[in-house]
Amino acid sequence: MSKITTRWALVALAAVGLSGLASAQTFTFESTTTDQTMLGMAPGTGPSGQHWTADVVTTFADGSTATSTTECVATSQPPNNNIFAMHGICEGSAESGTWASIMGCNPMGEGSMSMGCVGGLYGKSGDFEGMQGAFTAHVSGGTSHGTGEWYEAEAADEE
Repeated sequence: MSKITTRWALVALAAVGLSGLASAQTFTFESTTTDQTMLGMAPGTGPSGQHWTADVVTTFADGSTATSTTECVATSQPPNNNIFAMHGICEGSAESGTWASIMGCNPMGEGSMSMGCVGGLYGKSGDFEGMQGAFTAHVSGGTSHGTGEWYEAEAADEE
């Protein structure tokens, strides 16, 4: 994974700060990385990782919007021995509660400056408690945009 692709992935992973939950519903989001620290080898030359924070704006299906912050870490994966080039985990907080997310990301093509990510959401407190969800994200030009859905964890068990 190139240095540029790794940095775009950071923006994508930060996008999991999906706040303002009132009930199970779909959402879109835009995320901007606010602080980033690279760790390990230079991206593409060996094991590397990142730590960062981000600001996120989320728009829900009912038209309501919310802002949140996230703190994330991610690590590169060994080449030719993985399903994702990068794995990450984030914790998010908003006025309405807290959550955690996990995700995997890949470049959108050889040498591409775009990344695609998929992940899961896990409510921890407040309006998010007892909720789970899923999201996808696309990163291009330094901004991450994505979509997802929160749902009640019990509903998943009944299906």
